[in-house]
Amino acid sequence: CIVASGLDGSLPLAEQPEDYVHKLHASLRAAPSLADAITTGTCGKPRLLLENDKFVSFAPGVFLQHEAYDVREFSSFCEAVDEYFRETKETKLQSKAKDATHAITAKVEKIRIDQKQRVDDLEASLALKERTASLLEERADQIDAVVQVLNNALQSGLRWDEVQDYVREEQAKGSPLASLIQEIDFEQRVVTVALDECSAKVSLDESARAASSTLWSLAKKARMKVTKTQEASVSVIKAAEKQADNKLKARAWQQDASRLKRQKSTQAW
Repeated sequence: CIVASGLDGSLPLAEQPEDYVHKLHASLRAAPSLADAITTGTCGKPRLLLENDKFVSFAPGVFLQHEAYDVREFSSFCEAVDEYFRETKETKLQSKAKDATHAITAKVEKIRIDQKQRVDDLEASLALKERTASLLEERADQIDAVVQVLNNALQSGLRWDEVQDYVREEQAKGSPLASLIQEIDFEQRVVTVALDECSAKVSLDESARAASSTLWSLAKKARMKVTKTQEASVSVIKAAEKQADNKLKARAWQQDASRLKRQKSTQAW
């Protein structure tokens, strides 16, 4: 009746046309005949209202406010209502099942990503050890010379801060040997040297080749760890995939059983 009167249902009464009362009154006078038409079934077939192929509501007949919707007609209003709630319930169940399936597959994907990241990190660490060990060997003579200069300075009686000042002065002058020094830990007697994109800690009590040998040993162990981690990763991922597959099959069986149960319990009006 409101639509037939020309009123805009989205606006408050204060913003409606001045003569809205008369129009609404005239329209409401047709309400009894409309009710009779619904009762006798002469106002069109009961229907479901669809928007973008989805059920949005149901109606016992044809109404002006529903002109914008697609419709699906039924022989009885009860049948239309049953179909509406059956379909909306089924849609919710499907959405819930989809979310559950996504959660299961997402968990497997997370495990796969985590395992790959773990292997990648180990491989990166291994590559760094091997690269650093190789550079230590290539520049062993220069690094040994740095160690010798620092040991001579310390043995001469210079204080730690004086040795540090001496290194900075030589670096400012562009000394190739001093430029290799990044940091000196006097307490631990360790010097950190710059080697292209890498850096390495070398004891003042050993040679660069000895430091390189130690790194190669660590790299060997790291390579073994990478291999074992890769093998374990494959097993972990396969186990996760198998578990997920079993869960998905069990869920599919439950959905089929629930669907069959709903179909059997559906009674016609």
